[in-house]
Amino acid sequence: MRRLSIVMAAVLAAVGLGSLVAANPAGAAVNGVACQHVAGTLSGNVTLASCHPAASFPFPPQPGKGSMPGSVLVGASSGTINWTQGKHSYATAITITTALAPNPGRGWCARKGSIPYYVTGTVTGSTHPDIAVGSSVSGRLCISAAGAVMQSHYGGISL
Repeated sequence: MRRLSIVMAAVLAAVGLGSLVAANPAGAAVNGVACQHVAGTLSGNVTLASCHPAASFPFPPQPGKGSMPGSVLVGASSGTINWTQGKHSYATAITITTALAPNPGRGWCARKGSIPYYVTGTVTGSTHPDIAVGSSVSGRLCISAAGAVMQSHYGGISL
């Protein structure tokens, strides 16, 4: 019975990943999502909050939030953002690069000792109705020496 459960879990995972890539193909007519608040740690999870379809800003019908492993924000990496919006759940696979911003002393970060970083990348799969495969990922974040992650004065992350 345990063996059957493991096999079923593997099959469901494979089917889920296939639907993640196919749900929003490149070129689909979607607007993207903008998240105003980012908080978490590189060693834990990072939460993207006050997320809304870009076309509805500044009055989203129902803000959503996402969560991803903080380790995705180290160097060049890939991972999945798991979204919740009301009763709905979605997933978005991303490949990103986090790089030190030029002129790090220009006042991007509110917390003393935090360093500004650019996040850039691409959506490689998505079940979220507002995020298309092939969309750009961009943002400005502040990361402390202890690994705390937060949005900069210039905003959070957009997909």
